[in-house]
Amino acid sequence: MCAGHIFEAQLTEGAPDYNLDHEFDDANYKYFGGALVRIVLKYAPMTKRLGFVKATINKNGRRLNSADIQFLAINNRYEYTYEQFLSTFLHELIHVYMLQNVSDYNWYGGYHGNEWQRMADKISSQSGVKITAISDGTDYVYDKSAVKEMIVLIAKMKSGTYGIGFTTPAIWNKNKIEWEERLQTRKNIMNTFVIKTVDPTPLKFATKFVGSPKFYEIDNKSLEDFMANTRKDVIANIKKRERA
Repeated sequence: MCAGHIFEAQLTEGAPDYNLDHEFDDANYKYFGGALVRIVLKYAPMTKRLGFVKATINKNGRRLNSADIQFLAINNRYEYTYEQFLSTFLHELIHVYMLQNVSDYNWYGGYHGNEWQRMADKISSQSGVKITAISDGTDYVYDKSAVKEMIVLIAKMKSGTYGIGFTTPAIWNKNKIEWEERLQTRKNIMNTFVIKTVDPTPLKFATKFVGSPKFYEIDNKSLEDFMANTRKDVIANIKKRERA
């Protein structure tokens, strides 16, 4: 269950500093009639989600029988305006409300079905903050100080498009020889740049790979900007090896 909202965020200093306990109490009073039961609230780094409710679910088909919520987390890699924060937070609190009243809903359409949408529309109207179901946070700005060093792979595909993927330096170093061999012989890849960087751009387009290099399409403008910033950090250029 993750949040979705599209804004154009401005970069500021430091991690989000909105007090989650205070915001919970305020939103609970204004929009949920005091019905929300207190849960664990925290900031946490995430790759693509803006917010997340972790819960253990017992279900029968699409119907949920019970739910035990462990925590609600807000991504601390983004720099939010208050409106952006509140949109994300309210999105997640709707999930919390529904999970705490699990038997009141038929869950048709899943976690962002019509029942969730009706609540989102109502609270959007009350709060003046738009709450939507789907977004990867692409239009938010990362707090770069929260991003650790990563190994980024940029692949030029045979089709002429480009793909991007990333992993940790430790995982790359452990599998480097095997993965370079794979990349040299993959039919759909012409060559692959390997870059060591803390630039957060890959987090907007891809999720970390572990078992084998995995690529996600990246648009030309974003790729040009990323390469302009990281060209000096290229550590390898793996070219396609034609089979004999």
